[in-house]
Amino acid sequence: MMRRISFHSVINIFFLFTSLFVLSVMVLDKVDDVTVSISPITFGVIAVSVFLYIAIHAVKCARFYLILMEFRIPALQFIKLYIKTTFVSITFPFKIGEVFKFYSFGKQIKSFRISFLGMLTERFFDSCILLLFLIPYELVTSEKISYLSVLLLLFIVFFLFVYLFFPSTYRYLNEFMVKKVHSLKAVKALKALEHGKSLYRTQKLLVTGRSPFILLLSIVAWILEFSLFSLFVSFFVQGNSVFTVFHRYLTSVLSQSNDSFFVYYFVFGAIIFSLTTLSIYGFQFLKGRINR
Repeated sequence: MMRRISFHSVINIFFLFTSLFVLSVMVLDKVDDVTVSISPITFGVIAVSVFLYIAIHAVKCARFYLILMEFRIPALQFIKLYIKTTFVSITFPFKIGEVFKFYSFGKQIKSFRISFLGMLTERFFDSCILLLFLIPYELVTSEKISYLSVLLLLFIVFFLFVYLFFPSTYRYLNEFMVKKVHSLKAVKALKALEHGKSLYRTQKLLVTGRSPFILLLSIVAWILEFSLFSLFVSFFVQGNSVFTVFHRYLTSVLSQSNDSFFVYYFVFGAIIFSLTTLSIYGFQFLKGRINR
């Protein structure tokens, strides 16, 4: 009798196998274009790049674990979730892979609301550090701010505004509705306010007592990523300003640029994560076979 495959398994199989397919297509498409000479220097650059890339994501994984620490996901399970969801995020264009991350962590925590707020918090701290580079660079080089910077700035301002002023606004509106408005609409408004209060409490739980450490890890992650990018640029794109290429990279993340250099960079990371993901699931499969 055949075992029924759960919806969760179908989602995992779809995203992981699609990611492997996309990665295979990208590798086959670009493999003939690779003309890097094999030398001790090349191996050294590759080794340092792999080390930096692993360090970047070790820091990012620790940061997300810190955000979701209150919900006590076992460390090894958390690392496994981070690896497979990041692999999918790298290979899927337009950040579609973030949907898989949202689903996977929500399923583990048994709360998609917490998963969404956790990812939102992660993006908030990332954006804060990112704008410290983007805005000064754009003002110096082009004397204007890009649409990406404006969107990130609006996101940060809105997030801070809601987080800082919600408690006082909630108290005022709640008192106003209870004492001065007596209607069905007031009841619905009070329910909406209570829902907002619940979201606020959850969001506060994600950062209380830990925001300085989350911010510090975000800074370290971006410093490491810039270091890795500088190494790539100096080795593969000689004659170009690291800051210029890094800016192009940041603005290409949302659109999955077809620029060969960026494709190589994405493929580099995707290969590391694909090998790690396959190793984890391969080990689990063998362990399951042995224990039968």
